[in-house]
Amino acid sequence: MNPMMLMMLGVFMPIPLALAFLLPLYVSIFCAVLAIYTEQTDTLMDAFTNVIYIANVYEYAVHYWLKNLATVNHFTYSAPLILLPMVGLLLAILSCYKLSKLSGRYFRGLS
Repeated sequence: MNPMMLMMLGVFMPIPLALAFLLPLYVSIFCAVLAIYTEQTDTLMDAFTNVIYIANVYEYAVHYWLKNLATVNHFTYSAPLILLPMVGLLLAILSCYKLSKLSGRYFRGLS
């Protein structure tokens, strides 16, 4: 690979790769919070851009789930709490892999 292209790859690719990894994770955690707290949808939709607030709400939901594991409904509480972030993680890994392969092919083709 051309050294100039390698430098461009190193300068321009970290931001799209970080977005490709973090955005599906955040959206899946936000969807899990929305699925669990359906009665507070308006408040949560207003706080979509407040990442720390959504992370704290998700953390509280996990702590509540761990303390009350025998009494929570597994379809409306446990499934969204675990499955949606796992799907988001899978999508994040897949999108990062695809983006890195695509950028590698693109930059190899330019040299």
